[in-house]
Amino acid sequence: MQGQSSRGFLLLGLTVYLFLSTVSPNLLTREDPVGKCDIIVVLGGEQYDRSQRAFDLYSKGYANRILVSGRSEEQLIGKELLRLGVRKEDLVFESDSRSTYENALFSVKHLKKNNTESAIIVTSWYHSRRALKAFQSSTNDIRFISLPTEKSKFFYFNPREVLNTFKEHFKIIYYDFRYHSEIAFPLPKHR
Repeated sequence: MQGQSSRGFLLLGLTVYLFLSTVSPNLLTREDPVGKCDIIVVLGGEQYDRSQRAFDLYSKGYANRILVSGRSEEQLIGKELLRLGVRKEDLVFESDSRSTYENALFSVKHLKKNNTESAIIVTSWYHSRRALKAFQSSTNDIRFISLPTEKSKFFYFNPREVLNTFKEHFKIIYYDFRYHSEIAFPLPKHR
């Protein structure tokens, strides 16, 4: 009996894993057409891929400033961006936020203070839909576009990425209820 139960859980786990690994990229990723903006906002949490994506956009001239958002990210992402070749005077830091919601809230204050009209949001591919929605929910005065990191070709073999992808589904539902962000459950538009 215990062997059947173990096989059942294994089969259920494998089914959920396969479902999430095939459906997650489409549900979680938001990537907009690239365009010139006033600033790049890179969210903390993943140092190398996000830094590289922000640097690539910066070096191609899509924005001439980078705002690094997140507690202690000045030490991590900031140093990496400097190492990659971003000029120190082109970097700005928002170091108070501890969540995606706070990234948006605190970064938007800085962006508004500097009369920003458009910003590129750089984060991980699986975090991009929720991050973009958090920024869009913070203001209607700034145009945000999402240009996340690329999903690794075989991300489903990377335990950390699979775990983060799995957790992101729950975070989206939490944000919908906690912040009324309408990512997973958009409300109908009133006419």
